[in-house]
Amino acid sequence: MQTTSKFDIFDKITFIDGFAIILIVLYHTLTRNSDAPGAEFLLKYIRTIGLTLFIFSAGMKLGINHSQELEDKEFLKKYFVKRFFRLYKPYFGYTALIFIPVYFEMYVAKYYFNSDYIGVSRYWSSLNINGILNLILGSNFVSSHLWYLPFLIIITSVCFTLLYFFKTRGLFIFIVPLLIFDVFYWNCLSGSLLFLAIKYLPIYIFGIYYAYYKEYELWKKKQYLIAVSFVMIFLISLIRGNNPLFNYDLILYGLTFPSFFILASQHLVNIPYMNNFLSICGKYSFQIYLFHVPLLLHPINELFNIFMDTEYSFIPYYISFLTIVASIYAYKLCKKLGLNSLFE
Repeated sequence: MQTTSKFDIFDKITFIDGFAIILIVLYHTLTRNSDAPGAEFLLKYIRTIGLTLFIFSAGMKLGINHSQELEDKEFLKKYFVKRFFRLYKPYFGYTALIFIPVYFEMYVAKYYFNSDYIGVSRYWSSLNINGILNLILGSNFVSSHLWYLPFLIIITSVCFTLLYFFKTRGLFIFIVPLLIFDVFYWNCLSGSLLFLAIKYLPIYIFGIYYAYYKEYELWKKKQYLIAVSFVMIFLISLIRGNNPLFNYDLILYGLTFPSFFILASQHLVNIPYMNNFLSICGKYSFQIYLFHVPLLLHPINELFNIFMDTEYSFIPYYISFLTIVASIYAYKLCKKLGLNSLFE
């Protein structure tokens, strides 16, 4: 059996994280510039694909790094506690770090620019005890995108509970009834992070599964079949996008696109600028995720709205690129000042 080196696997994971964070930043840019050419089409796909890639990558990292320990109950208990604090530390630490800068940003947005977009109104209406309590529970009015961190804690909790009682084989088998449950109760799974986690859990488990069987020749053949399935699903969505089947796009893309992208990454690595950009974005994906909104993307976007016509097709992409670069340098500045200890 031909094996794949760990370096190759982690290189592909870096590409996955890099592509995922690019899509997430672009999504947040296009939601503020929905009139830009192509925005409606891209928004239909990029958020779903970006989030599912992040979830898949998180599961894959767990499977690769700890494949020999996931059936050890003592390890699961200790690692979960470590994981809990590793995720909640940046949630609260980064919120504390940006609270004052965001206050001034929101003050300027409301009283000088008369901005009334949902983020501004939500911020001012949440400066009370209820807002603080909701923040603790995962609804962060200072930086709303941080919901992903407590969300990932919930996914990890459910997954580790299944591993504790049923081990890896039971966890993988559980994907089937979980998918059936999701399909039947899809429209009910909204309104809380717990319900959202149930939707994404099969993708996280699939990431662990992929890590376990990545070196098996039979799985490599199945990977090509899954990648082809993604292409077919995507083409059908272009033609019959209103089909009720695409209400489950999260599952359809979450269980097929990662295999497609991993195969594609073997070719992307040969494109010099693409290789470098994805590698850098992947290396700093978590830091870009933390820093890009609201402190950087929103002001950069507003400056472009003032001085340029954002309806030009290239502008949202340029804003996204600047935001990514600014996020990396903002993190490096925090690291130089020692402020990264708040969230790392």
